[in-house]
Amino acid sequence: MATKEQIKRIYGLGAGLGIVGKDKDDMLHELIFSITGKDSVKQLDDSEFKAVQAELINRMKLADPNHLLHNTKSRNKKKEAEEIGCNGMATPEQQRLCWRYCYRLKELDTNPESADVGDRLIGVIGKVLGVTASKKQPFRWIDQEQCSKLIEQLKRYVNSAERRDIYDCIGSQAYEKLVQRYGGLSIYIAKADSVIRSARDEKIRRDFNGYNFKFLVNKYNLSERTIRSITAEIRQEKQNAPIEGQITFDEI
Repeated sequence: MATKEQIKRIYGLGAGLGIVGKDKDDMLHELIFSITGKDSVKQLDDSEFKAVQAELINRMKLADPNHLLHNTKSRNKKKEAEEIGCNGMATPEQQRLCWRYCYRLKELDTNPESADVGDRLIGVIGKVLGVTASKKQPFRWIDQEQCSKLIEQLKRYVNSAERRDIYDCIGSQAYEKLVQRYGGLSIYIAKADSVIRSARDEKIRRDFNGYNFKFLVNKYNLSERTIRSITAEIRQEKQNAPIEGQITFDEI
């Protein structure tokens, strides 16, 4: 279970990215689920907390318009406040979300000579909003309503690119079957290490007899603490089960 400090840390980072909603059906919990397969911050163990924290920090770096990756100079807080989020103009959260979608599009682009993230963003701004934007201050003349429209279009671009990426990964026939069976549904695809870990844990539970912790530690090269955690739910049941060859009271 995550500590109070860890929970506050996750929500604080999520708020900084503008992905925290009023309930669990927000982008923060979608991110947590995609990394850990869990839908609650409270359920995270220490390693899962570190993985989610690392991803959030990385996204904050990429989403920060002042980050070195955007090739801009640092500006003081007063000047930044004058440039963004004032008088109905695009908020910092909206800007970060736009940058995040643009970086996702860059990740999905198979053309190594495609435009960089900054050029891609100002290109979309021009196409969707008809606004000529500069690379250093792309959101300077964009208000909140326009930025919401931009976000929705970027989201559609990302969804389309992700579908195309899946098509390229699994081929046309498999993609058609996937669409026929799961079209219109949201499905979670676990990371490879998550699938491997789940299969390993199931083997450990099958091998567990209620007492053979040392044997399992050596067989799977894990700590006894980890073995005990994996077998916690079935330990009492296994320990109460009759040993092979043992006669129960009902059989006397």
